[in-house]
Amino acid sequence: MTTRGVWHLQRLTVRYCQHGGSSIGTRQFIRQLLPEFAENNPQLTIDVVHHANKHPVVLGEYRGVDPKTVDLRKKTADEVLKVFTELRNQKGHKVTKIKSPIYSKNPSVQGEWRPGVATKMDFTIKDLD
Repeated sequence: MTTRGVWHLQRLTVRYCQHGGSSIGTRQFIRQLLPEFAENNPQLTIDVVHHANKHPVVLGEYRGVDPKTVDLRKKTADEVLKVFTELRNQKGHKVTKIKSPIYSKNPSVQGEWRPGVATKMDFTIKDLD
């Protein structure tokens, strides 16, 4: 992803085993799809590292953020391409959830809404005659 024309992802490092079964899809990706991906993304530095007897991983290094590691174990070549594309399209920041409820300094005069509270006048006024 870019902000003002500057890509956040700077480097991708692929670590895989040359003979491990969990690296089959990663090896196919490196042989078949990586040259085209590298050609379409000249802003990235892509390193390929042999890591004997280890499961394949990709390490994404972002500008000003800690590196992000994604496991590629038993993924097909197309799934590895999808992981590379997702890493390229991210900013690298971790997603954090807001866990605390939002409180207001000015609470509603009508009270808090709950399921089952009438939203319209769903009652009738009876004559008292």
